[in-house]
Amino acid sequence: MTNSIVNGAINGLAKMLEKLMIVLVTAMMLSLAWQVFTRFVIKIPSTWTEEIARYTFIYLVMIGAALGVKNSVHFGMTMLSDKLHGRSRDLYQRFVINGIIMFAALFMVYYGIEFTRMYGMNRVSPTFLTPMAWVFGIVPFSGILMILFSFQNMMYGDFTKDPHAYEAEADEVY
Repeated sequence: MTNSIVNGAINGLAKMLEKLMIVLVTAMMLSLAWQVFTRFVIKIPSTWTEEIARYTFIYLVMIGAALGVKNSVHFGMTMLSDKLHGRSRDLYQRFVINGIIMFAALFMVYYGIEFTRMYGMNRVSPTFLTPMAWVFGIVPFSGILMILFSFQNMMYGDFTKDPHAYEAEADEVY
């Protein structure tokens, strides 16, 4: 019972993050379109659009990396995992790969908090004059998400399927 609740809550969080990414992509595209319009049509470039685009891009990359961990579509060397099949592949992906991701994410959380404390609190963004901690804080937040999603993959993931089967399924759809 609690397993399905925890798994459902994590999946719900992932859906919310996907929706947030849609909002961020829209904001980035609108700000870039406005920048192009004001620069080349009106001939008076807008000063705030570049900063919006930069910060939304940073958020998109970090949240996208965490969702990549959730869906096990993160980049990695597959030389060994491609040779494994069935239960051995499942154990390798479940514990070795997600364990390494979890370990790296712990560094992101610890050093991301340190960096945000050290540099984010006393620096402000050039245009909006907001603390850079709002920008730097996405690194430890993304690390926490990666730890959570790695934990979910360890507990509930099914990696017994051949990784190239996913590609074949995608090819059939298109």
